[in-house]
Amino acid sequence: MKKNTLQLLLLVIVILLSYNAYSQSVFEVPRDVILTTKPDYAKYNSAIIGAANWIEQTDLDKEKEKRVKVNDFVMKWISGSPTVSVPINEGVMKLIGKNSQLLMVYMSSFAKTVLEHPDVNNLVAQEKAGITSIANVYKKGIEIRKNKSSKG
Repeated sequence: MKKNTLQLLLLVIVILLSYNAYSQSVFEVPRDVILTTKPDYAKYNSAIIGAANWIEQTDLDKEKEKRVKVNDFVMKWISGSPTVSVPINEGVMKLIGKNSQLLMVYMSSFAKTVLEHPDVNNLVAQEKAGITSIANVYKKGIEIRKNKSSKG
């Protein structure tokens, strides 16, 4: 009896984890986006978080047309946001190297961290989130050109 209960519990956990992974990878770019006032930007905070998840989780060789639209949405939002500013330093640019597509991975993850932790103004944590997302995408090795300084 305990074996069946354990198997059922394990099955439920697997289903929940699978659903969570699936739900995080689904993202639709909002339509008719208007970004002129501070409240306009705030309306899209959850969409920016969803976009950041999608950008990091979706392989660079998948849904390329959608990636352009998602990147455009995120860039437009970040460029005018009155509450989120994403500094890009020389170290980040060196890390990105020949992989310009990783810039949006960094920027979206940085913005996501700012939005998820609005009471914490910690540049190091925000940069770390962006760099961690770059590393996650880089490790997949999909449509990534290795930098000269890269090992492996």
